[in-house]
Amino acid sequence: MFKAVYRAYLRFLLNRYTRELQVLAAQRANDALAEQVLTHEAEQVRARLLML
Repeated sequence: MFKAVYRAYLRFLLNRYTRELQVLAAQRANDALAEQVLTHEAEQVRARLLML
Protein backbone atom coordinates (compact mmCIF):
# COMPACT_ATOMS: atom_id res chain seq x y z
CA MET A 1 0.00 0.00 0.00
CA PHE A 2 2.67 2.48 1.03
CA LYS A 3 4.77 1.63 -2.01
CA ALA A 4 1.86 2.35 -4.38
CA VAL A 5 1.12 5.69 -2.69
CA TYR A 6 4.78 6.65 -2.79
CA ARG A 7 5.00 5.69 -6.47
CA ALA A 8 1.90 7.79 -7.24
CA TYR A 9 3.41 10.73 -5.35
CA LEU A 10 6.67 10.45 -7.30
CA ARG A 11 4.76 10.32 -10.58
CA PHE A 12 2.81 13.41 -9.53
CA LEU A 13 6.06 15.26 -8.80
CA LEU A 14 7.60 14.12 -12.06
CA ASN A 15 4.57 15.31 -14.04
CA ARG A 16 4.57 18.66 -12.25
CA TYR A 17 8.28 19.21 -12.85
CA THR A 18 7.89 18.18 -16.49
CA ARG A 19 5.10 20.73 -16.98
CA GLU A 20 7.19 23.44 -15.34
CA LEU A 21 10.13 22.63 -17.60
CA GLN A 22 7.88 22.77 -20.66
CA VAL A 23 6.63 26.19 -19.59
CA LEU A 24 10.19 27.43 -19.12
CA ALA A 25 11.20 26.08 -22.51
CA ALA A 26 8.25 27.82 -24.16
CA GLN A 27 9.13 31.11 -22.46
CA ARG A 28 12.73 30.83 -23.63
CA ALA A 29 11.57 30.09 -27.16
CA ASN A 30 9.31 33.15 -27.04
CA ASP A 31 12.18 35.25 -25.65
CA ALA A 32 14.47 34.08 -28.45
CA LEU A 33 11.85 34.91 -31.07
CA ALA A 34 11.26 38.33 -29.54
CA GLU A 35 15.01 38.97 -29.51
CA GLN A 36 15.24 38.06 -33.21
CA VAL A 37 12.36 40.37 -34.10
CA LEU A 38 13.80 43.26 -32.09
CA THR A 39 17.24 42.75 -33.59
CA HIS A 40 15.77 42.77 -37.09
CA GLU A 41 13.78 45.94 -36.37
CA ALA A 42 16.82 47.66 -34.87
CA GLU A 43 18.88 46.79 -37.95
CA GLN A 44 16.19 48.23 -40.22
CA VAL A 45 16.05 51.47 -38.22
CA ARG A 46 19.85 51.71 -38.27
CA ALA A 47 19.86 51.21 -42.04
CA ARG A 48 17.21 53.92 -42.49
CA LEU A 49 19.21 56.33 -40.36
CA LEU A 50 22.32 55.67 -42.43
CA MET A 51 20.36 56.48 -45.59
CA LEU A 52 19.41 59.95 -44.28
